[in-house]
Amino acid sequence: MLSINAITAFLLIIAAIVVNGEYCPDPDVISPCSCDGKRIKCLALGEIELAPIMEALLDGQQHRYYQTFELESNAATKLDAYTFKGVRFEEIVLTSGPLLSCVHPMAFAGQEASVTRFEATLTNLSSPRTSECDLFYALSGLTQLQSITMIGTQLNEIPDGAFTDKMGDQFNLTTILLSNGRPGGQIERIGKAAFTALRALEKLDLSYQKLTKVGEGAFNLSDYIGDGMTINLMGNALTATSFGGDLVTDGAVTQLNLSGNRGLKYLPQSVFKGVFKANKKNTIDLNADLMEIDSNNKWLVEQKVSLDLNHRLLHAMCGDGRPLLNHTVAEMDKPPKY
Repeated sequence: MLSINAITAFLLIIAAIVVNGEYCPDPDVISPCSCDGKRIKCLALGEIELAPIMEALLDGQQHRYYQTFELESNAATKLDAYTFKGVRFEEIVLTSGPLLSCVHPMAFAGQEASVTRFEATLTNLSSPRTSECDLFYALSGLTQLQSITMIGTQLNEIPDGAFTDKMGDQFNLTTILLSNGRPGGQIERIGKAAFTALRALEKLDLSYQKLTKVGEGAFNLSDYIGDGMTINLMGNALTATSFGGDLVTDGAVTQLNLSGNRGLKYLPQSVFKGVFKANKKNTIDLNADLMEIDSNNKWLVEQKVSLDLNHRLLHAMCGDGRPLLNHTVAEMDKPPKY
């Protein structure tokens, strides 16, 4: 026969398992959501109220922990403040939400120490920043977050100072993917200091959007602790006048991909010399961007040795079929077309 102590220990173990995610209420109570002990999946064809579902999952406990929350709804329009009550997740996944445009700035309150991954696919997310809707403020509070993936959304800008450290320092967020590598993105603007608060960012993919503007200091990160950044702006609508200054982080190795921006004909010295000077290993890739042979690009030829541009300005070609850096200073000494 088991001793009282053994029985007590067994019950404590069972309780711990329950609180840490194995508990699933009666399916009818949490419909249209389902629970397998690790994942809560909500598939709703109409309006869905998440508050009572979260209360049912708690079942009197202060907190419960599950691996994944997944919401697929063609009718949901907003994630309200404190969406998840005391239920905590490692991953939040939003999918196929054509009307889900608004995320309250406190939508993820309570998830600060648990969520490591956020994903939104084919979900609207287009609401402008207001006191009731602020996706990036909500994400900024997730201080254990390691990756953000948002693909097929209607998001049209990354606002000024999008990420903030007011909710705590972002030491863990290394990866932000806003592209699936094909045309179709809707983002037109990156605001000033948009990513400045992300101290560990290493990979940022904003390729194949509709970008025409990159604000001052957009990728200039404060107190950077990462190992270097890859910033992919391939396949956008960027031109020479699209960029603000102080673009990248001083001292951090940065690989900036500007390939496939067909309207990008020259690199303003006022912006891009700073990119090369910020770290001697920084590179800029201009594959498929035809550079003009004129005085706007003259500085690149003049300073190709001092800045080691033969190894750092990649795939820079001109309309005459020759690499930009193979031209002479005299050849570049022409009035600009743009």
